[in-house]
Amino acid sequence: MSDLFREVDEEIRHERYRELWKRWGPWAIGAALALVLVVGAYQGWQAYSRGQARTAAADYAAALDKAEAGERQAAIQALGELADSGPRGYRLVAQFRRAALQVEAGNTDAAVSTWQAIAESGDTPRPYGSLARIFAVMHRMDDGDPDALRASLSPIANGDTPFRHTALELQAVLAAKAGERERAVALFKQVADGANVPRQQRQRATQMIARLEG
Repeated sequence: MSDLFREVDEEIRHERYRELWKRWGPWAIGAALALVLVVGAYQGWQAYSRGQARTAAADYAAALDKAEAGERQAAIQALGELADSGPRGYRLVAQFRRAALQVEAGNTDAAVSTWQAIAESGDTPRPYGSLARIFAVMHRMDDGDPDALRASLSPIANGDTPFRHTALELQAVLAAKAGERERAVALFKQVADGANVPRQQRQRATQMIARLEG
């Protein structure tokens, strides 16, 4: 009799398992497949990203080799292609290097456009955007519109960025060029009295103050 009860009990449990599987089995399989797909996609993306980085590094090195060999225009073109399609970090490095080569080639307008594109891109981290803006202004100090240059420097000079004192110094130079001596002195004093200002930059500001007040 006990064997009969045991067989009946096992049959009931098996029947419950069958019902549970009918109800939840497909969902369990779907969840397992989804997990496998997610893990596989993540691992695949990591492998793809590593592959992209290796390719970008090789392309960047090849572009620099062209520049070293005197093939400046070919290097500029190669860096432009990398800036358009490479991984984010390499895009940024390629753009800065491309602008430097454009200056070396005597094409300042193109370099300024490259720096402005860096500064205005939403993908550019703030410090690098500030640096690009400063480079653009530095190469327009002689022929650019002073008001436009001041406006470009203003967010950097008034913000908390690593290049704040450089922006202040450029604003001071623009003021001095415009004959605004008092404003230039005040700006140079901000540089000379600023914290964490490089020694050479501080000395340069002090010398400019002496000239303007002398």
